[in-house]
Amino acid sequence: MKKNKNPLQGLKVTYIEGHPLSGGHGEFRKRQYDEIINNRDIIKHRTQIILDTEEQTAHDWWTNHKCFKSKQFWDQDAEIWSPYPIIHFYRTSIGAAIHVVCPVCQEDKDVSDYESW
Repeated sequence: MKKNKNPLQGLKVTYIEGHPLSGGHGEFRKRQYDEIINNRDIIKHRTQIILDTEEQTAHDWWTNHKCFKSKQFWDQDAEIWSPYPIIHFYRTSIGAAIHVVCPVCQEDKDVSDYESW
């Protein structure tokens, strides 16, 4: 079994010009990473009408996704940036399908619990 690599190990968040960010941005990214890994709120951080099975599926997919695990994903210089995936809700006549989308590669995962419909 392969050990999960920490994408933040050796991270040096930099400005576009190449200078290190001031004020401990590496530590800030570490807190964001730990929050996602430990809290399991990939979808619920935006809305509360989510089943635990849907949240667990979203969390498992996102925290194991190749982009989430890449150092380049976490080495962001943008002030407006989120470590969360994009969430799409598709309304139907009997419920809402939930898709989690990687903001980098656009890979899509349907996390809907159709058994609950």
